Amino acid sequence: MVRLDKIRSDLEQQLQIDKALRFVEVRADTIEEALSDAAVQLNSKVSKLEYEVIEKGSTGFLGLGSKN
Repeated sequence: MVRLDKIRSDLEQQLQIDKALRFVEVRADTIEEALSDAAVQLNSKVSKLEYEVIEKGSTGFLGLGSKN
């Protein structure tokens, strides 16, 4: 049986871990460049990052309307 004090302890530990997390939003021409930039900003290794691509870039038409 799971005890309430064990659940409370586990949740407090998870809260401390979550408080230590930091987030940055970066824009770059490639995912590799974005990850490198984020790693520098977070003082971390690229291999330790979790990321989400919010918007994929495009080259546009003849360079017009291009997005990173």
